[in-house]
This record gives sequence, structure tokens and C-alpha cells, in this order.
Amino acid sequence: MRVESRSLESDIFRSADAVAGEVGDWKKLTSRSSLSSLYVDAGWYLAWFEAFGQDLQVRVVSASSADSLEGILPLVYSKVRRRPWFSMHHVQELDTARLADKYLRGNWFPLRQLAPPACIDSGSVRGFGLFGEIDGAGPVQQEMISTLLRDDSWDVLVVPAAEDRVSSSLEETCRQFNLHCVVSRSSFSLFGMIPKPWEAYTASRTRHFRKRMSAAERDLAKLGEIELKTFTTREDLESGMIDLFRLSESSSKSMPRQGQKWWAPLDEGPRSFLRNLVDQYVEDDRPGTGVVLHQVNVGNAPAAVLLSVVVNHKLYAVQTFFEPKYSSGSPGRVLIKHMLCWAEQNDISWVDFNGNSSLVRLFSQDGASYRQAWIFNRTPRARLAYAVFGTIQNIFDAVTLVKSSVESVFAGLRRLR
Repeated sequence: MRVESRSLESDIFRSADAVAGEVGDWKKLTSRSSLSSLYVDAGWYLAWFEAFGQDLQVRVVSASSADSLEGILPLVYSKVRRRPWFSMHHVQELDTARLADKYLRGNWFPLRQLAPPACIDSGSVRGFGLFGEIDGAGPVQQEMISTLLRDDSWDVLVVPAAEDRVSSSLEETCRQFNLHCVVSRSSFSLFGMIPKPWEAYTASRTRHFRKRMSAAERDLAKLGEIELKTFTTREDLESGMIDLFRLSESSSKSMPRQGQKWWAPLDEGPRSFLRNLVDQYVEDDRPGTGVVLHQVNVGNAPAAVLLSVVVNHKLYAVQTFFEPKYSSGSPGRVLIKHMLCWAEQNDISWVDFNGNSSLVRLFSQDGASYRQAWIFNRTPRARLAYAVFGTIQNIFDAVTLVKSSVESVFAGLRRLR
């Protein structure tokens, strides 16, 4: 499908082979865009779709000028059942039985969905669109949304995490097309930082932080000799990935919301994705792009491993695992220090921790705000979904208001006593 408007042309690519023909221009756009990130890069999309896209369909929308690619929306199409209040725990309805009870309960509303290549199993739910510059995102978004509207095979476009500046531009674009666009009222932050020489960095932190770092290194050394490793070549990464997969079999993660621990070793889908990601970036010839794996060994045994991808001199933490028996020594702090020192010495302009855990917040001083968004098509099912969504949201708002009023009354009565 090709649509011409002003000086832009827009296409929808529906096969991996068609997308492969755009990879060169896609990478060039990533290199020059201020909005570039790993999660909208061609390598991420191809690695993700190969691992998780068996039951999904390619939907990549592009907008080009006469001279270059100006914008791209890397999406996937799927038929899903969602909670009628559009919970975003799982962007894609994948076959992850170990998470089914925690995340998929209550999904019954059938929808034809467009969404970025994002899911819990890939380690990130970010990614939406890539545009040449934010000032030009409006016209480019208009062109691509206009093209999507000529396709009535989808009901809702899910944006799991867009930076505030992008979501604001998206809302304006939808208003111009009289589309229903719901942007979440609450936002969440993901943290990152500019790497600095370690001595300068610690000097800018509190005395308490420096004491905790010294204690972590001292306690870990009591458990065995500490060895720091960095892998960047294909041969070394193959060895490091074996250790990462081995640690995943015993490592635990924190369950969101409940705060409980759960054991979830990587199954073949996520393992395949991580291998694909390494293959996509280990020999990428763009400046400031590649793969790096940082590892902390204690007594010749892996204690902590962190896999990261570097794009445009920005480092993105993708996956990390820790050996529980070394937890008393806080190997995570030593691992992050190891990574930050490497980043500062290798011309990394930004470290994206891809998270907001207590360990991340210990190190990071900066965060970006993200919001979730849903764009509803003009199909009958999409209109029904929006009506149901709005009704439930109004009920939630009313309950919240009543609850707040009741709490205020009881608080006043307690003060009178």
C-alpha cells in the first residue's frame, strides 16, 4: 500500500522479506534521529520477530521524503483477548505458561491489535515509533496514521511506553483525525545516567552511597576472589551467554506489584531472542554500536551477568541475572560499577538501565517519564471497545472519588475526637 501526501510517501510492509529491504535506510534513520533507541531499531525488531512472531504478522509503516526515510512504526499484528480495562501487563499474548496466572487472568475481550515488538519475555515493553526529529513528528505521524486508517483489519493500536513528548504529539495527531486516543493519566519512570569517571561520580554522591559500595566490594571479596570480565567479540559472547543462561536457572526476579519473589528461568523463546539480538549487533558496522556482556566472577564462578546492547553510543541494559548464593555480597552493585566504568572508558554517552528497581535507583540520578496509550480505529469493534473502556474508567473514577470522600470524612471525625 502506497499513499502520497505533500512531500511524503507512506508504505505498510507486511512481510519480513519486505522489511529486510528497508533495513539500510532504517539504520540510517536511527543514526540521525534524536528519538533513536534500541527498542525502535531494525535489529531489535528482526531479533524479536524471529523469536516471538510465529503467530503474529509483520506490520511496519514507513514515511519517506524524496531523499530519505523520515519515520517508521515497527508494529506487529495479532488477534488477542484483552481485559476490558486494557491492562498492559502483557502487550503480546504469548505462550508463557509460568506467567499466565499472574498476568493473563481476565483477558476475554477479543481484539485485532497492532503493537510494538514488546513483551515481558524480551525484557522491555518500550518502543513505538522513530522519527527524524521531534519537531517533524507531527506531519510524519499524520502520514503514517493516515495510511493505517485505510486498513480496517485492526481495532486498537497499543503503545505500551512512549516518552511524554511523543505521547503529546500522538494525541495531537489523533485529534486531527478525530480518533479516540487514550493516554494513561499516571506515568512511570525508567532510569539512566551519563557515565563519568568513577572517582568523579562517587565524589558527587553521598557519603552513605560510598560506604555501601565499599561494603559491597568488601563483603563479596570475603566469598572468594573477585574477577571482572567484559565480552564484546562473537567468540567471547558465546561463552558469556552460556553463563547467563546457566544463572537464569537459579536466579530470582521481583514480581511487580506484589513484590514477591518468583523463579522464572529463561525458556526457549527468550533464549532465542537474546541469541538473535547478539547476532544482530555483534558485527553491526555503525559507529558506537555493538553488544557487550559484563560478568562478575567470585572464586572462578559466575556471580552476576549483564547483557547490554550499544546503539548510537548509548548503552541499553537488556538482561541481568545473579547467583543467589552470593547475595550477601551484593554482586549487583559490583556489576553495575564494572559496567559504568567500561561505559565511561568506551565513549558511551548515555546508560539506559531499562528499569526502576532499587538497585537501579541506587546508581541513577536521572529518569525519563513514560505513559501508556491506546489508539482506537473506526471499526465497529473498536468503537465498542472504546465505549466499554470509557464506561469502566468512569466507574473506577467514581469509586475512587467516593473512597476519597469517605476517607476524608473519617479523617475529619478522628480529628474531632
